[in-house]
Amino acid sequence: LQSGRFDAALAQAQRTLDIDRHFPLAYNTLLRANSQLGRMQEASEAFDAQFRFSPQNTAAWRAYLLARQSRPAEARAVLESERDGPSRPKNSIGEAAAFVAIGDVDAAFQCLDEAVAAHIPSLVWLQVTPELASLHSDTRFAALLARIDAARSDGKNRGKG
Repeated sequence: LQSGRFDAALAQAQRTLDIDRHFPLAYNTLLRANSQLGRMQEASEAFDAQFRFSPQNTAAWRAYLLARQSRPAEARAVLESERDGPSRPKNSIGEAAAFVAIGDVDAAFQCLDEAVAAHIPSLVWLQVTPELASLHSDTRFAALLARIDAARSDGKNRGKG
C-alpha cells in the first residue's frame, strides 16, 4: 500500500483474509487501496467489515471514506464528534488523511502536529502514507519531519548522561 502498488496491496490483503477473516488491518488495507483506485463501493464494503470486526478507532477512516465519496460535510461531522473523544489522537494518520480528502490541509497539519507532540507511533508511516502524499510539497511537512527528527535525537541524547 505504502509503495503505491494498490493492486498488489489488495491481493495481499485478500490472502491475509483467506487465513483470518477477522483481521481488521487487512480490511483497512482493502478500504484504502480500493479508495486510491476509485473503487468506492469496494472501499465501503471493506470499511463495513473492518467496523464489524474491530469498531474501535475507525472514525477517522470512516470520515476519510465519506470525504472520498464527495460527502465532506458528513466527513467533517464525524471528525468533529471524535475531536475531543478519548481515542484522540490515536489515529492521527487516518484523521489527517480525512482532512486532506476534505481539502482542509491546515486541519491535517494540526492533527499531525498533535501526533508529534503526543509521540504517536503511527508517525513512522508519515512519509509513505499515500493519502498524505499531497502534503509533501508543503513547507510545513518538512518542518514536521524536522521536529520528529529533533524529538528522536533528543530522546537518544537523554539516555547518554
